Amino acid sequence: MIQVAKHVMKKMDIDQLTARNKEKDLYTIMANMIETAGKESGFVITDLNYDVLYISEWAKSLFCKEEERSLFRCIDIVHMSEKDEAIYNRIINNCTSGTFEAVLLTRQSQPLNIKVVCEEMRTDEGLPVCMMISLHDLYAQAVSVTQTPLLQPVDQMTGLKNRHQFEFDLTRSMRNDQESPLALLFFDLDRFKFYNATLGQFTGDRLLKDIAVKLKSLENNRISVYRYGGDQFAVVISDYGGMADINSMVDTVKGMFQQPFMIEHHELQMTASLGVSLFPETGGTLEELVNQAEMAMHASKEKGSAKYNIYNKEIHLYYNNQLTLEKRLHKAVENRGFQLHYQPQYDLAHDRVIGFEALIRWQDDHLGFVPPDRFIPTAEETGLIIPIGHIVLEEACRMGKSWLDHGLDLRVGVNISPVQFQHPDFIHSVRQTLAQTGLPAKQLDIEITENVLLYNRDECLNTLDQLKRLGVHISIDDFGTGFSSLSYLRTFPVDVLKIDQSFVRDVSNNHNDQAIVTSIIQLAHNMGMKVIAEGVETDDSLHFLIDRECDQMQGYIYSKPIPPEQISSFLAGNKTIEM
Repeated sequence: MIQVAKHVMKKMDIDQLTARNKEKDLYTIMANMIETAGKESGFVITDLNYDVLYISEWAKSLFCKEEERSLFRCIDIVHMSEKDEAIYNRIINNCTSGTFEAVLLTRQSQPLNIKVVCEEMRTDEGLPVCMMISLHDLYAQAVSVTQTPLLQPVDQMTGLKNRHQFEFDLTRSMRNDQESPLALLFFDLDRFKFYNATLGQFTGDRLLKDIAVKLKSLENNRISVYRYGGDQFAVVISDYGGMADINSMVDTVKGMFQQPFMIEHHELQMTASLGVSLFPETGGTLEELVNQAEMAMHASKEKGSAKYNIYNKEIHLYYNNQLTLEKRLHKAVENRGFQLHYQPQYDLAHDRVIGFEALIRWQDDHLGFVPPDRFIPTAEETGLIIPIGHIVLEEACRMGKSWLDHGLDLRVGVNISPVQFQHPDFIHSVRQTLAQTGLPAKQLDIEITENVLLYNRDECLNTLDQLKRLGVHISIDDFGTGFSSLSYLRTFPVDVLKIDQSFVRDVSNNHNDQAIVTSIIQLAHNMGMKVIAEGVETDDSLHFLIDRECDQMQGYIYSKPIPPEQISSFLAGNKTIEM
């Protein structure tokens, strides 16, 4: 090994190495590094222009094109992450030390995951003299430690090509033929997580295998199918012939899910949401195409099951806006940057205000006014609804206690998100907030939607029972718009049904709405519950509700939601409704 080092040194023009002991030190360093090379590692020594001075047999046999002297023209890099690419560029541009990982193409056109370590060799005076570069086969090292084929090209469960092979194939296709168009279809399975959770992982695995068999039949010399991970799949169409090709493939994939899948005695109805990106039209790199296809897929999901989207600038803008919204929402939670407005609830039998519903408002410094239906879904997806819900509950209870201290016997209604209601800490949060604010439990009205009751019936009943034991009122908000069975009304301890405004808005003219509203009022009264009609805006609607003996109402005909500082003057005005 010392001889190898000396051979390298002789080929180098290093006039600065005048002292023999310094030269010997450099020989020794090189020799020691070369001696430590394993059979899955290779070494290359270059001058400061990266022209090869010495290359080990392992590296030469795998990578090097003999006609090339420059190292980075010898090796064929087909893929690396953005982070590794930045390190790579810094190394070759500045001739400096660094480490990166990449997929390299061997002389046999096989992909290999390699860790590349570049070390700048210097004299004692700090003068650079050469580069020592080591190449390490990550797959071989992983197998030697775990005996697990981490980088095999095939997914073991489904038999489809895996994500590693997908990244390699897609990168190679884009590099080898930059003029040929390529389409990436990305999709995942709607409701797969539900089936996997309720029927068990074994059933979920069987389902994935059966779907993979159908997808495998699509493959030909232009179409490749991959399992990207979990319940996500990718289809790559090489040299596609326009939108007709893409639409045909989308229809074919969707058609595979028209019939239910039979897994043992379970009949599973599946759909797929798809997103499409195009090379080179929408993206020019692996990361761009995958990100774009995923964005388009998620946009499809928001439209409903079994939809598909082709990536476009509008989708990109939407998700950029979503990222901004999420960032500002975090800031608002941190700074408690929300306000509550309160809409009065009017007792039609006694002509007086009996309470207020707390409604959240968000005025952001950068985004302006953001309506609740814009930020609440994001808050639920990110988990921010838990701290937001706690802020609303605490502020509303403080306001309710303030009314009580001023001699006003008013309830305060608080909307509870399904995510918040199902949180293990919810009851403790309500109990603690009541204790801290001093608001009696009977002055608090917890409003939940009937869809909350769809999930885990026993747990919902337990939560509602605990709320009732605290003395809290319970209302079902937006009643009539959910999908749950009416049987829960005789099981769950509910005090009030709030008729959704969609039935009230045109109730004086729409016979179907009249029948629904009348039935809800009669049902509630027969079961000992009160009824509040929401969204009352016209005299005709109001008179219809009075004729049907609706108990309470809220809506713009009486008052819009008002900020807390205006409530005292509003109540002092003693506004009543002309019957």
